Amino acid sequence: MAALLGMVLFACLGQAICGGEVESAPIEARLVLQALGQVMMFFVPVVLSMLYMRLPCEFIKMDFSAIQWQWALYAALIMILLVPMNDWLTRWNEGMHLPEKMSVLETSLREAASRSKQATEAFLVAEGCGRLFLNLIVLAAIPAVCEEVFFRGMIQPVLQRWTKNAHIGIILAAAVFSLAHGEMFDFLPRFVLGLVLGYMYYASGSMLVNVAAHFVNNAAVVVLYAFYSWNWIGFNPIESPQLDWWIGVVCLAIAGFLFYCIVRRKMRRNAAV
Repeated sequence: MAALLGMVLFACLGQAICGGEVESAPIEARLVLQALGQVMMFFVPVVLSMLYMRLPCEFIKMDFSAIQWQWALYAALIMILLVPMNDWLTRWNEGMHLPEKMSVLETSLREAASRSKQATEAFLVAEGCGRLFLNLIVLAAIPAVCEEVFFRGMIQPVLQRWTKNAHIGIILAAAVFSLAHGEMFDFLPRFVLGLVLGYMYYASGSMLVNVAAHFVNNAAVVVLYAFYSWNWIGFNPIESPQLDWWIGVVCLAIAGFLFYCIVRRKMRRNAAV
């Protein structure tokens, strides 16, 4: 109910800011709407749930101790190292097809995905350092905070309590996280990303780790696309770079080790109880 209220508020703000013509509105107005949409749809529901639905505040765990900053660094590195795997999953997901009887639906979904990609690229274009900084705030920092607080801080613990199983709760929360982005042909990589983030939160016990990981995942694309638009690099970071397989394997192995370092703390904490 709180999330639905946030969506209604977001729709009203969209009408007020863009006059109902979102796609033809200036890019600055659309960036403002993007930021407000994140806050209204993901952050506001959590606040309302805490105030009016008695959602326990401990669901959103904030631990800024030195060890958590170390885990946050590990988490950020993991996101970078998982880029090759994410590209493999993206190409695999994009190659999937619906049954022939649903070809019209598939065409519609692919066209929607193409429009979404074009809109994303329009957001990512940075004419200077000022616009790059704005993009980092709107497209990386705000989503990192709002989405992690909503999906890992509220949805995941609720599902874990309902199912009475931490792992099932994490899997379901990852599925909700991916579905909420509304792109069927990008479901798999986002689902895996949701799993990684879910277990990071479960193991570390601090939202700091998740926000750092999510921010770096988004910020890497924002910065690289700015470099691409400035002709500093020759590849589009939104497109799959198709790295050599051994690079992906090495990156995945290092990411797995760093992830184990985070999970090991959870195991030690459980053993001490």
